[in-house]
Amino acid sequence: MATKYPSGIDNDVTIPSVNDNITEIGESSINGLKDAVIVLEKTIGTNPQGNTASLKARVNGVIDENGNIRSTALSSMGLVTLPITDAQVGNTAGIKESKLSLEFSTASLKNSLNSVSASLASVQSGLGASGNSFNKHIYGVDYFHDGYDILINGEGETQVGIAGLNATTVGDALNQIGTSIFGDGTRPPHIDFSLPVAVKHRASEVSVDASNFEIMDRSSENVQEALESLDQAQGSFVAGHLDTFHANGILREIRSGSSYNANQQKIDSSSASYTVEQSIVTISGVTSFSDLGVETGDILVVGDSDALDYGSYQIRAVGPLTNATDTLGSLPTLTASQLAVFHVFQETTSGTVSIYKPETTSSELAPLACSIRHNETVVDTISV
Repeated sequence: MATKYPSGIDNDVTIPSVNDNITEIGESSINGLKDAVIVLEKTIGTNPQGNTASLKARVNGVIDENGNIRSTALSSMGLVTLPITDAQVGNTAGIKESKLSLEFSTASLKNSLNSVSASLASVQSGLGASGNSFNKHIYGVDYFHDGYDILINGEGETQVGIAGLNATTVGDALNQIGTSIFGDGTRPPHIDFSLPVAVKHRASEVSVDASNFEIMDRSSENVQEALESLDQAQGSFVAGHLDTFHANGILREIRSGSSYNANQQKIDSSSASYTVEQSIVTISGVTSFSDLGVETGDILVVGDSDALDYGSYQIRAVGPLTNATDTLGSLPTLTASQLAVFHVFQETTSGTVSIYKPETTSSELAPLACSIRHNETVVDTISV
């Protein structure tokens, strides 16, 4: 019986089965197989594998396992696959703009570019004019600022203003500075043009720092007050100087000085004690008078106003003193915290004392100077 292939699939009828030692092989069995093979060859054709190893390999190169044509097979033939990219579109494709997904049409973009170009040209022209004006401003030729249009700020500050002035513009600030310097009728001028040409400042208008004055009054606030205090101090100083060093003869007596310079304090309100009919003072906490700047000739002040010995006395010697024969007259031994004054105490008590430098500076010893010490001191002494 003839084969059914390729319109059908053969079965045991078209190609009978043959069993060993049972089925007799006849013409139909052999011819059925022959017919099926010939029909299969005709259907597949010759060289169905092409340049591949097998027909299966050839088919798999074109069709995937789901029966779809492979994109590689299409690409190898010059066909495109989805999605289409720019590289797959030719330069002469001539695709209509309506077929492209554009947010803005090329016509609208061209109009926008033209508008921007016109605006840039206008800006360029304006910048050229502004640059010309700016250069004139920089080089001081033209286009100056009005001082009342320039704001001023304090250094490091964000608020408008400057220290000492309430002006907010350069013009107002200059006016205020001019008023401060030259006056406005309500305040004294810093530079007084009513004074002689060589003088521009009044002493009463010049501030002074009196914190370190040694002779002048430390309460002085200006140069005028400081000079007046110096003048007052010099009056008494000069009189004492004349009496002491410019007499026609040797003074009959020398009184111990007790005036002190309040600006040069060496010990401030320290606890001290002294004994009646003696001249020695013991000051608590002192270990070295020299380290404190205290020396012979300085002034000790007894500060308790109720004390019998309230007042100021010149220091005769400071401790430690172990060889009293080195001083005028005789002195007891002095410890490091003791000193002797030109005064005999009237009571035994404890209180507060302070030590200052004397009001006048000690003079150098003159050769062959002779004087007699008044008998109110510890001893009567003649010095040559």
